[in-house]
Amino acid sequence: MYGLIRWYYVIFLLYYSIEVCHGSWKILFDDVILPKTTRINMQCIVNHVYNLIITGL
Repeated sequence: MYGLIRWYYVIFLLYYSIEVCHGSWKILFDDVILPKTTRINMQCIVNHVYNLIITGL
């Protein structure tokens, strides 16, 4: 049961962090990320990895 609760938590955490990061992304029509937002995007990726490590995956 604990494992199931943990998976729900991980899925929720990833979904929430993706939504927050997606709101800060600036993407052109051909899916090229603008240079100004590269640092923000890298921070989002680092946050995703950190969240996965914290949750024990």
